[in-house]
Amino acid sequence: MASASTPPSRRTGEICYGQPVVEYEKSLFFETSSANRVSRRSVLCGSQNIRVNKGKSIIESNALLRGDLSPISVGKYTIVERNVVLRPPYKKHKAGLAFFPLTINDHVLIEEDAVVEAISVGNFVTIGARSIIGKRCIIKDAAVILPDSVLPPDTVVPPFCVFGGNPGALVDKPYFIGCAHTCLMAPFTLVVWTSSHLPNVL
Repeated sequence: MASASTPPSRRTGEICYGQPVVEYEKSLFFETSSANRVSRRSVLCGSQNIRVNKGKSIIESNALLRGDLSPISVGKYTIVERNVVLRPPYKKHKAGLAFFPLTINDHVLIEEDAVVEAISVGNFVTIGARSIIGKRCIIKDAAVILPDSVLPPDTVVPPFCVFGGNPGALVDKPYFIGCAHTCLMAPFTLVVWTSSHLPNVL
Protein backbone atom coordinates (compact mmCIF):
# COMPACT_ATOMS: atom_id res chain seq x y z
CA MET A 1 0.00 0.00 0.00
CA ALA A 2 1.48 3.34 -1.05
CA SER A 3 2.13 5.95 1.63
CA ALA A 4 1.05 9.58 1.42
CA SER A 5 4.59 10.60 0.42
CA THR A 6 4.70 8.12 -2.49
CA PRO A 7 1.18 8.17 -4.00
CA PRO A 8 0.20 5.78 -6.80
CA SER A 9 0.55 7.17 -10.32
CA ARG A 10 -3.16 6.67 -11.00
CA ARG A 11 -6.33 5.72 -9.19
CA THR A 12 -9.95 5.28 -10.27
CA GLY A 13 -12.56 7.42 -8.62
CA GLU A 14 -16.21 8.23 -9.19
CA ILE A 15 -18.23 7.60 -12.34
CA CYS A 16 -18.82 10.51 -14.73
CA TYR A 17 -20.80 10.19 -17.98
CA GLY A 18 -20.83 6.43 -17.49
CA GLN A 19 -17.02 6.17 -17.36
CA PRO A 20 -14.64 5.97 -14.38
CA VAL A 21 -12.72 9.11 -13.51
CA VAL A 22 -9.00 8.30 -13.39
CA GLU A 23 -6.80 10.57 -11.28
CA TYR A 24 -3.09 10.89 -12.05
CA GLU A 25 -0.49 12.06 -9.57
CA LYS A 26 1.22 15.05 -11.18
CA SER A 27 4.51 14.58 -9.36
CA LEU A 28 5.07 11.24 -11.08
CA PHE A 29 4.83 12.70 -14.59
CA PHE A 30 6.75 15.34 -16.47
CA GLU A 31 5.07 17.68 -18.92
CA THR A 32 6.44 18.50 -22.35
CA SER A 33 6.17 21.85 -24.11
CA SER A 34 3.11 20.58 -26.01
CA ALA A 35 1.32 19.56 -22.76
CA ASN A 36 1.96 15.83 -23.04
CA ARG A 37 2.32 13.96 -19.75
CA VAL A 38 4.96 11.24 -19.66
CA SER A 39 5.45 9.01 -16.63
CA ARG A 40 8.86 9.18 -15.01
CA ARG A 41 8.63 5.38 -14.82
CA SER A 42 8.15 4.86 -18.56
CA VAL A 43 11.00 3.65 -20.78
CA LEU A 44 11.65 5.63 -23.98
CA CYS A 45 14.39 3.96 -26.03
CA GLY A 46 15.82 6.17 -28.75
CA SER A 47 13.89 9.20 -27.51
CA GLN A 48 15.17 11.29 -30.42
CA ASN A 49 13.01 9.10 -32.71
CA ILE A 50 9.84 9.34 -30.60
CA ARG A 51 7.51 12.16 -31.65
CA VAL A 52 4.64 13.04 -29.32
CA ASN A 53 4.47 16.61 -30.47
CA LYS A 54 0.77 17.23 -31.15
CA GLY A 55 -0.03 17.59 -27.47
CA LYS A 56 -2.33 16.44 -24.67
CA SER A 57 -1.27 12.77 -24.73
CA ILE A 58 -0.44 10.55 -21.74
CA ILE A 59 2.21 7.84 -21.48
CA GLU A 60 1.79 5.88 -18.26
CA SER A 61 4.22 4.01 -16.02
CA ASN A 62 6.24 1.07 -17.34
CA ALA A 63 5.23 1.76 -20.94
CA LEU A 64 8.04 0.81 -23.33
CA LEU A 65 8.53 2.72 -26.59
CA ARG A 66 11.23 1.26 -28.86
CA GLY A 67 12.22 4.33 -30.80
CA ASP A 68 15.71 2.88 -31.12
CA LEU A 69 14.40 0.49 -33.79
CA SER A 70 12.53 2.99 -35.98
CA PRO A 71 10.62 6.26 -35.51
CA ILE A 72 7.43 6.23 -33.42
CA SER A 73 4.82 8.96 -33.83
CA VAL A 74 1.97 9.45 -31.33
CA GLY A 75 -0.89 11.86 -32.06
CA LYS A 76 -2.83 14.18 -29.78
CA TYR A 77 -5.24 13.12 -27.01
CA THR A 78 -3.82 9.60 -27.00
CA ILE A 79 -3.46 7.46 -23.87
CA VAL A 80 -0.80 4.75 -23.63
CA GLU A 81 -1.58 2.85 -20.45
CA ARG A 82 0.64 0.91 -18.06
CA ASN A 83 2.95 -1.84 -19.34
CA VAL A 84 2.15 -1.17 -23.00
CA VAL A 85 4.87 -1.99 -25.53
CA LEU A 86 5.08 0.06 -28.74
CA ARG A 87 7.55 -1.66 -31.05
CA PRO A 88 8.02 -0.70 -34.71
CA PRO A 89 7.41 -3.68 -37.03
CA TYR A 90 10.02 -5.33 -39.18
CA LYS A 91 10.26 -7.58 -42.21
CA LYS A 92 12.99 -10.09 -42.94
CA HIS A 93 15.11 -9.72 -46.06
CA LYS A 94 18.16 -11.53 -47.31
CA ALA A 95 20.28 -8.63 -46.16
CA GLY A 96 18.73 -8.66 -42.68
CA LEU A 97 15.81 -6.94 -40.95
CA ALA A 98 14.07 -3.84 -42.28
CA PHE A 99 12.17 -1.85 -39.64
CA PHE A 100 9.20 0.38 -40.46
CA PRO A 101 7.97 3.48 -38.60
CA LEU A 102 5.03 3.08 -36.21
CA THR A 103 2.35 5.78 -36.49
CA ILE A 104 -0.42 6.23 -33.92
CA ASN A 105 -2.91 8.94 -34.78
CA ASP A 106 -5.21 11.09 -32.63
CA HIS A 107 -7.68 10.11 -29.88
CA VAL A 108 -6.34 6.57 -29.45
CA LEU A 109 -6.64 4.50 -26.28
CA ILE A 110 -4.16 1.64 -25.83
CA GLU A 111 -5.09 -0.26 -22.69
CA GLU A 112 -2.64 -1.83 -20.26
CA ASP A 113 -0.38 -4.77 -21.15
CA ALA A 114 -1.01 -4.46 -24.89
CA VAL A 115 1.78 -5.02 -27.41
CA VAL A 116 1.56 -3.02 -30.64
CA GLU A 117 3.74 -3.70 -33.68
CA ALA A 118 1.42 -2.14 -36.27
CA ILE A 119 2.47 0.18 -39.07
CA SER A 120 -0.51 2.47 -38.57
CA VAL A 121 -3.25 3.01 -35.97
CA GLY A 122 -6.00 5.38 -37.09
CA ASN A 123 -7.98 8.03 -35.24
CA PHE A 124 -10.47 7.16 -32.44
CA VAL A 125 -9.16 3.60 -32.07
CA THR A 126 -9.37 1.53 -28.90
CA ILE A 127 -6.93 -1.37 -28.40
CA GLY A 128 -8.06 -3.57 -25.52
CA ALA A 129 -5.98 -4.72 -22.58
CA ARG A 130 -3.50 -7.55 -23.13
CA SER A 131 -4.02 -7.47 -26.90
CA ILE A 132 -1.19 -8.29 -29.28
CA ILE A 133 -1.18 -6.36 -32.55
CA GLY A 134 1.02 -8.28 -34.98
CA LYS A 135 3.73 -6.95 -37.23
CA ARG A 136 2.75 -4.52 -39.99
CA CYS A 137 -0.97 -4.46 -39.08
CA ILE A 138 -3.06 -1.48 -40.20
CA ILE A 139 -5.95 -0.40 -37.95
CA LYS A 140 -8.19 2.18 -39.55
CA ASP A 141 -10.30 4.93 -37.98
CA ALA A 142 -12.75 4.22 -35.13
CA ALA A 143 -11.98 0.50 -34.96
CA VAL A 144 -12.13 -1.42 -31.68
CA ILE A 145 -9.82 -4.30 -30.77
CA LEU A 146 -11.31 -6.29 -27.91
CA PRO A 147 -9.22 -7.25 -24.86
CA ASP A 148 -7.02 -10.37 -25.15
CA SER A 149 -7.14 -10.28 -28.95
CA VAL A 150 -4.24 -11.41 -31.12
CA LEU A 151 -4.08 -9.91 -34.61
CA PRO A 152 -1.90 -11.90 -37.04
CA PRO A 153 0.80 -10.03 -38.97
CA ASP A 154 -0.37 -7.87 -41.90
CA THR A 155 -4.00 -7.77 -40.71
CA VAL A 156 -6.01 -4.80 -42.00
CA VAL A 157 -8.86 -3.73 -39.69
CA PRO A 158 -11.51 -1.71 -41.59
CA PRO A 159 -12.93 1.49 -40.10
CA PHE A 160 -15.81 1.29 -37.58
CA CYS A 161 -15.34 -2.46 -37.05
CA VAL A 162 -14.83 -4.58 -33.94
CA PHE A 163 -12.15 -7.28 -34.02
CA GLY A 164 -11.49 -9.89 -31.35
CA GLY A 165 -10.31 -13.41 -30.61
CA ASN A 166 -7.16 -15.41 -31.29
CA PRO A 167 -6.49 -15.16 -34.15
CA GLY A 168 -8.25 -11.81 -34.36
CA ALA A 169 -11.22 -11.62 -36.71
CA LEU A 170 -14.29 -9.48 -37.35
CA VAL A 171 -16.86 -9.91 -34.58
CA ASP A 172 -19.11 -6.93 -35.34
CA LYS A 173 -19.84 -5.09 -38.57
CA PRO A 174 -19.50 -1.32 -39.04
CA TYR A 175 -21.81 0.42 -36.60
CA PHE A 176 -23.50 3.80 -36.71
CA ILE A 177 -26.19 5.65 -34.79
CA GLY A 178 -28.35 8.37 -36.28
CA CYS A 179 -27.31 9.71 -39.66
CA ALA A 180 -24.25 8.61 -41.59
CA HIS A 181 -22.22 11.46 -40.11
CA THR A 182 -22.87 10.48 -36.47
CA CYS A 183 -20.70 7.54 -35.43
CA LEU A 184 -20.59 5.57 -32.23
CA MET A 185 -17.03 5.91 -31.03
CA ALA A 186 -15.23 3.76 -28.50
CA PRO A 187 -15.62 4.99 -24.89
CA PHE A 188 -12.80 6.99 -23.39
CA THR A 189 -11.79 7.59 -19.82
CA LEU A 190 -12.22 10.99 -18.24
CA VAL A 191 -8.88 12.11 -16.82
CA VAL A 192 -8.38 14.28 -13.77
CA TRP A 193 -4.91 15.43 -12.66
CA THR A 194 -4.29 15.90 -8.97
CA SER A 195 -1.67 17.38 -6.70
CA SER A 196 -0.50 15.44 -3.66
CA HIS A 197 -3.62 16.30 -1.67
CA LEU A 198 -6.27 18.28 -3.55
CA PRO A 199 -7.97 17.57 -6.90
CA ASN A 200 -7.04 19.97 -9.65
CA VAL A 201 -8.61 19.72 -13.08
CA LEU A 202 -6.27 21.06 -15.77
